[in-house]
Amino acid sequence: MRKLLCLSFLSFLLIFSLLLTGQSVNAQDEPYAPVFSIPEDIEGAEFYQQQQEQVQNNIPSRSEVHVPPYPGAVVFMVHTTDQVKQVIGKDGFAEIKLVTTDPIEKIVQFYKEHLPDWSYHEDYSIFWYGEDEFSLARLMEGMPNITIQEATPVTQRLIPDATYMIGIIYETE
Repeated sequence: MRKLLCLSFLSFLLIFSLLLTGQSVNAQDEPYAPVFSIPEDIEGAEFYQQQQEQVQNNIPSRSEVHVPPYPGAVVFMVHTTDQVKQVIGKDGFAEIKLVTTDPIEKIVQFYKEHLPDWSYHEDYSIFWYGEDEFSLARLMEGMPNITIQEATPVTQRLIPDATYMIGIIYETE
């Protein structure tokens, strides 16, 4: 009984100290998803280590993205607001790219279930918020969207079973 009370008190102190320092115990403040791992025997590991560090340094929290991470996927790339602005010419958006080993049907089903207010265009494998008519021009001007593309050979070199890359453009605060 005494040990249980001590553990409960220690748990209380940990939570209280986190709250005092401004840190949160909310799961939403965890990194969006795990970062990809580098195989030990891969040639050119230094290049991939730099990419991995860039991802780890810029990975958003779950609460920042407003789209659930695909289960089991790993973060492969992160593009900051400044990097996305260079492409679309507009502030307020960032991108996170996930890699999965699942088939596209499973990925599409997941996002259809978890994002009921989003639309999906099957020919382009793109989700976007709302029910407006699909337009590549609107997407390029800046709006939240999710693209699903086949994994490239470079991606598969790091993650041999990779099937698809999920690109999520999200609004930043």
